[in-house]
Amino acid sequence: MVAEAGATYNLNGTHQSTFKSDIQERPARTNVIVLQVPTRRQTGLKFRHTLTSVRCIMKSNVLILCTGNSCRSHMAEGILNATAGDLINVHSAGSKPAGFVHPKAIEVLKEINVDISSHTSKHMNTFLDSQIATVITVCGNVDQVCPFYPGQVNRHHWGFDDPAHAKGSEEQVLAEFRRVRDEICKVFEAQPNRFPPPFTASPTLLRSSMGLTPVAAASFTKSKSTAPAPVIVSSRTMHSKVVIIGSGPAAHTAAIYLSRAELKPVLYEGMMANGIAAGGQLTTTTDVENFPGFPAGIGGMALMEDMRKQSERFGTEVVSETIAKVDLSSRPFKYWLEYAEDAAPHTADALIIATGASARRLNLPGEDRYWQNGISACAVCDGAVPIFRNKPLVVIGGGDSAAEEALFLTKYGSHVIVLVRKDHLRASKTMAKRLLSNKKVTVRFNSVGGEVTGDDHGLMSHMIVKNVVTGEEETLAANGLFYAVGHDPATALVKGQLETDLEGYLVTKPGTSYTNVVGVFAAGDVQDKRYRQAITSAGSGCIAALEAEKYLSELEDGEEQLKLELEEKGARKGATEAAPEYGSNPLL
Repeated sequence: MVAEAGATYNLNGTHQSTFKSDIQERPARTNVIVLQVPTRRQTGLKFRHTLTSVRCIMKSNVLILCTGNSCRSHMAEGILNATAGDLINVHSAGSKPAGFVHPKAIEVLKEINVDISSHTSKHMNTFLDSQIATVITVCGNVDQVCPFYPGQVNRHHWGFDDPAHAKGSEEQVLAEFRRVRDEICKVFEAQPNRFPPPFTASPTLLRSSMGLTPVAAASFTKSKSTAPAPVIVSSRTMHSKVVIIGSGPAAHTAAIYLSRAELKPVLYEGMMANGIAAGGQLTTTTDVENFPGFPAGIGGMALMEDMRKQSERFGTEVVSETIAKVDLSSRPFKYWLEYAEDAAPHTADALIIATGASARRLNLPGEDRYWQNGISACAVCDGAVPIFRNKPLVVIGGGDSAAEEALFLTKYGSHVIVLVRKDHLRASKTMAKRLLSNKKVTVRFNSVGGEVTGDDHGLMSHMIVKNVVTGEEETLAANGLFYAVGHDPATALVKGQLETDLEGYLVTKPGTSYTNVVGVFAAGDVQDKRYRQAITSAGSGCIAALEAEKYLSELEDGEEQLKLELEEKGARKGATEAAPEYGSNPLL
């Protein structure tokens, strides 16, 4: 049996799915299906091992958004559900739902045998407690009113004109609805790899997501259906010259350079690694306006999608699985995948660690709702966004980073309030003096943030501030809230094997990407606690790639020279000797 993900939609009304399999449905409440997976799943995601047994698959949730949830989003929901509904759960909603589904949207979809007559207009808040994997916005004017769904999700924007605004005769209006319908069909047909694939689940995942005991999870299919129990498949050992762990600008820049050097890099982007979608922190940023080459700015998710395409164009193998364990004690380095920890390890001659760092969040009430809609963790990245200009802003933190961010925000906001939990600043004397002397800044000591609320447009407008000494609370007008309470580098994977500083960041030789283990390089925010910008991460990824390339070249030359020496010694002595370890990179 062959199963291939992806689908086409014939505009004459014939639905042609390229996903052909014998699917045995689970009870609807579980959102789980079981299918036989071929030796290589054609989902656009490249897996490094052969899959031959039954796997447990969890369907991802896709949410399609527009403002009114009456035309475009419903047409997109119907079309996507018709083409990929066996793989994903499709929903639609709006920020200002009209309360009805446009009759002409129903009519033109019926013409291609897609029935949306039972759809209802819903508010996006309906799905805030749902586990949404991917959000697709379909508004034609995304920069103005298209809704923003909070949280860490995969984001795509494919804008379409609103046919509800069409004017003219009945036939002219219908023609506009048909045109938009056909555009949606074509766009979705051209982007099959952008829809989330089935989520491969291990017994551990089933335990956490469905509340099952280890035994029940392992025998889930036996107890719930007649299908064979899922088996976690062992991975066959696979060796690579160089492996990159990460999915942000540093990882993809390194991949581009290494693939152009014909080193066939393998990049493990992870599956929600570190709690963030592939692409890293940029996937949680709406607009990136300070990355060169994009004078009008670019969405964070779009930027990372383009980087991924460029990596793959030159031959990088991108693997959407998470590395769970590494062994850096000897070369070749060993690593194990998350759902195959007990299998034989994969190996690599060189590793680039580009796992990034995540901004600490305070989990204030309302934070998820207004994240990237007023709340941010990077003033340099987001401070110039129009929603913050000439508006009252708040920064939480008391160190140098908080002081720097507050001073930066004075260029854009009408006034900046800094909330400091203690009765003094932790910032350096110089930074503290600059902050306290700035007329556009007010520092409030012994203060913490509380609930964040917003306006009718879904943007942050107020927040509660509490004095920790008196217990008094007040509501401040604030259109922006910036966290400056630190970052957590994603170094758990290499803890105890690579040198880190007191804050957990990987230590590299100044001006290089060298770690304390020869052959292991670090790039991006995982080793940069000062700048943490997309452009600096990309630069460090370039450095890591060039140094890894040099290391591998010297390693190969050394091995060749050693081989010749051993052959000569063997010819003289009639025996070979043990090969010594490769010493160190001469640049160190």
